[in-house]
Amino acid sequence: MKLLKKILKRKGLLTLHFEFGLDIETYFALEFLQQSQFKALSFGSSGWATVEELWNLWRTDRERLVGKTVTWHSNTLIHDNTFTRVGRVEAKILQFESGSRVVEYLNPHVQPHMSDDVFLCGLSVTVLYFL
Repeated sequence: MKLLKKILKRKGLLTLHFEFGLDIETYFALEFLQQSQFKALSFGSSGWATVEELWNLWRTDRERLVGKTVTWHSNTLIHDNTFTRVGRVEAKILQFESGSRVVEYLNPHVQPHMSDDVFLCGLSVTVLYFL
C-alpha cells in the first residue's frame, strides 16, 4: 500500500491492473482514474463496489474520465437502461452506448445465432470507454 501511495503522489502512472477488485483496490483505482495523465485501468475480476463507485464518479465529475478506459477480464455486466444497444461491431463483440460512454462485451465462444442474453452469459472481457 505504501508503494501505491507513493506512485499516486507522483502522478506519473498511465495504466494499472488490479487482480481482485477489493475495497482498497477500488479506492486506489478511483484515485488514479481522476489523475489527468492516467489512461487505462483493468481488473482481473469483477468488483461490484468498483462498478458502483465508478458510476458515482462519472455522475459527479464526468470530465475527469474523458479519454479513459476501464477493462474487466471477467463476466461483468455494467450497462443499464440508459444504454442503447449498438449491436455486434465484430462477431465476438457486442456494443452498447450512452452519451459519452461506450461498453463493449467480448464473448470468445459466440455463435452467429446467439441472442444477446445468451451472448452476455459467456463474457470474458468487458471494456468501458469514456468519450
